Amino acid sequence: MKIYFAFSYLIHGVRVRGGKRAKFRITGSIKNGRNITIGDDFFAGRDFRLHCQSSASLQIGDNCAMMDRCFISAANKIMIGKKVLMGSDVMISDNDHGIDARDARSYGEQPITRSEVIIGDECWIGEKACILQGVHIGKRSIIGAGSIVTHDIPEYCIAAGNPARIIKKWNGVTNKWERT
Repeated sequence: MKIYFAFSYLIHGVRVRGGKRAKFRITGSIKNGRNITIGDDFFAGRDFRLHCQSSASLQIGDNCAMMDRCFISAANKIMIGKKVLMGSDVMISDNDHGIDARDARSYGEQPITRSEVIIGDECWIGEKACILQGVHIGKRSIIGAGSIVTHDIPEYCIAAGNPARIIKKWNGVTNKWERT
């Protein structure tokens, strides 16, 4: 049996600004929901995690869906456009631990780096993809399953791999995806 609850309720003691007809499976977590805004007709699968630091913002547009076990971590700013589809186990983060090997502090103790992530309207993020800090993904682009996105992807492109690279672009004249 699937159990859903709407945004008009408190989620883990935090009120989240959300749209109409938004649905979450009960098994999930939201941290610092005051800085999270979610549009209408949103769906989140089981065991989702939306974490937002107090100085950050997370905005998810209308008609978006994230399947089971998706994790979004905002320490700066994450904007997800309208009609974005995210497969299971997708991770989106605008932050990372420091990685200076010369620093006497352990990696976990080094300062966190932050850079905004923007995902355009109508994108499809494949299962187990990771979108890392500083990445902008253009409108109607597709990210292949298991891809690690470390740099910007223009609109109307298919990107895949580790690190993700553009493998196809939409040709508006032929109305076909073409290899690059």
